[in-house]
Amino acid sequence: MKALLLLGIMVIAVPLAFLSPYVGVLTFISMAITRPHEWAYVQSAQYSLMVGVATVAGYVVFDMIKRPPKIGANIFMLLVWLQTLMGTYFGYNVPNAEIKFIEFTKIIVIGLLISALADSEQKVRWFLIMLVVSVSLVTFKDFVGSIIHFGNVKLTGPGGAFEDNNDYALLLVMTTPLAYYLAKGEKRWYLRWGFYGIGVMTATTILFTYSRGGFLGLCFVALLIALKTKYKVTGLAILALAAALFISFGPDKVKERISTIKDAQEQDSSAQQRLRAWEVSFNIIKDYPWAGIGMKNILLIYGKYGDPTDTRVAHNSYLQCAVDAGVPALFFFLAMLGVTYFRLRLVRRILKARAPDSLTINYTHGLEIALVGYCVSAFFLSQYTFEVLYVIVPLATALKATARNYEKEAEVQKIVEAASRNVADDGFVPASA
Repeated sequence: MKALLLLGIMVIAVPLAFLSPYVGVLTFISMAITRPHEWAYVQSAQYSLMVGVATVAGYVVFDMIKRPPKIGANIFMLLVWLQTLMGTYFGYNVPNAEIKFIEFTKIIVIGLLISALADSEQKVRWFLIMLVVSVSLVTFKDFVGSIIHFGNVKLTGPGGAFEDNNDYALLLVMTTPLAYYLAKGEKRWYLRWGFYGIGVMTATTILFTYSRGGFLGLCFVALLIALKTKYKVTGLAILALAAALFISFGPDKVKERISTIKDAQEQDSSAQQRLRAWEVSFNIIKDYPWAGIGMKNILLIYGKYGDPTDTRVAHNSYLQCAVDAGVPALFFFLAMLGVTYFRLRLVRRILKARAPDSLTINYTHGLEIALVGYCVSAFFLSQYTFEVLYVIVPLATALKATARNYEKEAEVQKIVEAASRNVADDGFVPASA
């Protein structure tokens, strides 16, 4: 029954994605997170691929001329992709790397479509809503179950790119500030409190993933939100109160897991394995500095640099990027993150001057904090191809274009006002009709 219901939805969704690529991208993002084919027990069905292909075809036919892809604005994202291309076909094992590279290519294509199609503040808002609501749908069951079992069950993700508990925690870390700032911009009380509720739910669920990297990311996210509030002292006080309540009444297993952060290097085997993986990664980078070894190939070559019975990935997104695609890829990746961060701050500065009532000002705060949360948590897991990151980067590009439109309108207004003053100064009075 579930399979038939999903098939019926796809019969509508695929043609709609072709006719309206903007709706197609929204659908693709939702499906990438909620993974409805697993819910319907049809794991082999390539429904998201169908939607993606229809979306790209529709964009080429209907929107490409009106809304061309923003190649220049996304240059660092494309250079990261180009370096992974080189790493794939000049690396250690081409067939093994190709599968992951194709998945990354899909992510980049969707990112380019987002930057082209999100050409208004309202469309950006809907991208954020779709992302946050989709995450809430896969989190609600885990959140309720964790409360019932009082955190005594370690959570894993919904599957796919978010299957591992650390990856799941990263998804929630990035969603929490987006939900919070969506709530701040909502005038309808039921939507406002709904988004606040999602923010609380995602933040709480991070603790039950037992991910220390996720916990550190949450700490930075919560601190930045508190510092960005109008009443900073009150915000920090609330944060301190929440920490005190967690220490006093939080689940013991969660507190025990988090407490290992301070002495992990000496006592925790997982942390020691991670440190060894970092050492192996550095050695691989020394031998393959320019193009890397190709995506996923670290699992094949690890035994040459470390314990062959303890094969693992780099457990650090920055090192993993350099291992897979070379040091230039790491440079482009860091440049992409830095440009996105300062682009969001630039957009906010323009909007405060030109459109101080714009809801997008709140969205730039949410995207900025989500980006910082990623940078912190990604230090402890290999996710430089994380899908949500490649939603935030193109959205920042789209918002910059929107902000520039406000500047152009202001410049035109100045010209008109200057011309009106010149006419008045010359004493010219138009004849009455």
